[in-house]
Amino acid sequence: MATALLGHVRKGAQLTGGRVIVAGSDLLTLKGEALRQARGGLIAYIPQDPAMALNPALRILRQLHETLAAHAPQLSRAARQQRLRETLEQVGLPDDQGFLKRFAHQLSGGQQQRVLLALAFLLRPQVVVLDEPTTALDVATQARFLASLRQLCKTQGWRRCTCPMTWGGQVPGRPGDGAVRRAGSGMCRDGAIVQPTLASL
Repeated sequence: MATALLGHVRKGAQLTGGRVIVAGSDLLTLKGEALRQARGGLIAYIPQDPAMALNPALRILRQLHETLAAHAPQLSRAARQQRLRETLEQVGLPDDQGFLKRFAHQLSGGQQQRVLLALAFLLRPQVVVLDEPTTALDVATQARFLASLRQLCKTQGWRRCTCPMTWGGQVPGRPGDGAVRRAGSGMCRDGAIVQPTLASL
């Protein structure tokens, strides 16, 4: 469900109907470079397991820089550095070289999840989809992560939507504008049943 919002399904599956409208664009109709740019620039995704999502062979700084280089090449070097510093501060991570030159396995679970948060918010997307982002975190770290998410939405003055995904459970607090949960064979959005093939944001 979460990756389908970005127009992606696993091998052997297909999207047979519905629309995903973000800022006037239907993601399910985009192809090639247009879809690649939409993923990240228009709609971002934060997966459940940061240890699996982060590249173990690349240092954190390089992963952040590569995201900006791929999706925001129009930014100058100085602008990229400024964007990086601002975003790291907003998610509660240090911007010193000692930290940024670490690999993912050298970070705590909470730090890894904040790096994913930074990667998602670097590009200032319109929608951020969170796929059970606190499942692997302890209660205290969950609370800090969700507080950072709320603060990001406030400090950036966004009219954007964060869409947490859960499977039957509750998202602690209310970090964004809506939550989508699995309920039996159907899908719920803020308590109301919606069609599983229709995800319109």
